[in-house]
Amino acid sequence: MSERVSSPGGIAVDDFNVWWGNKELGTQVGALIVAPQEPPAAAPQDSMKVLASVTDRVNGVCVAAGNVFFMSDEILATRKAGGVVAVISDVLQQPRGCAWDMDGGMYVADKGTGQIVKFPGALSELKETRLTPVVSVEDAYGLAVIVSSSWVSGCSAVVLCALAWLHV
Repeated sequence: MSERVSSPGGIAVDDFNVWWGNKELGTQVGALIVAPQEPPAAAPQDSMKVLASVTDRVNGVCVAAGNVFFMSDEILATRKAGGVVAVISDVLQQPRGCAWDMDGGMYVADKGTGQIVKFPGALSELKETRLTPVVSVEDAYGLAVIVSSSWVSGCSAVVLCALAWLHV
């Protein structure tokens, strides 16, 4: 196992890269790491890049447009290629899972309050952002976005279908 992997606590992918957060030793080995999906055959460990080392523990990672969001005690973000790390929100108690709905909405589960909140994922400027409560669910943790709600009866919103599916 690579020195850049320390109890992974979230993973996100796009067509080219894999991002992951570490739940341990994030300030030492990197809290948020990116690597190509197909690393070079020679020295693949050299293709990994630390994007953030601002926290010891990451509990979730999501990619939306050109941004990467990651959860620690707060919602943090940086650009896909790296750069400045911004605090998007510090009002949640235990932010955990996250999901992007492809229409620009980023959803985050707050295990501490049992809330699912939403904010714009395609932020042009990474800065503190207002969170909109979406739904309450006990022990909110992981999220997934379901493109079609037809296979979960009675769902009127994509995120609610995802919650119903995950908590059946």
